[in-house]
Amino acid sequence: MEYILKKGEVLSLAVTVSPVIRVKQGVLWLTCDNDSRDHFLKRGDSFTRDGKGLVVLESLSDCAFDIQCSEAAQQQFTIRLTLVGSAKAGI
Repeated sequence: MEYILKKGEVLSLAVTVSPVIRVKQGVLWLTCDNDSRDHFLKRGDSFTRDGKGLVVLESLSDCAFDIQCSEAAQQQFTIRLTLVGSAKAGI
């Protein structure tokens, strides 16, 4: 599934599967629970989360990216989107 975030928007995934995140445009900052590293992904980069837990993505520029996992696994993660500015929403 493809996602588009404007600069500064945050997307968090609570996953029980191992999704692959592939950046098509822009730059993403990514961090995972139980992993003290920061990951910076740009166009053409990908990241695979091994195991379950929280994955947080923040767009450092307007960006587009895919989150890929098996069709059965797509029902197994929750997405929360945080918008910049005064308006905030959870999905």
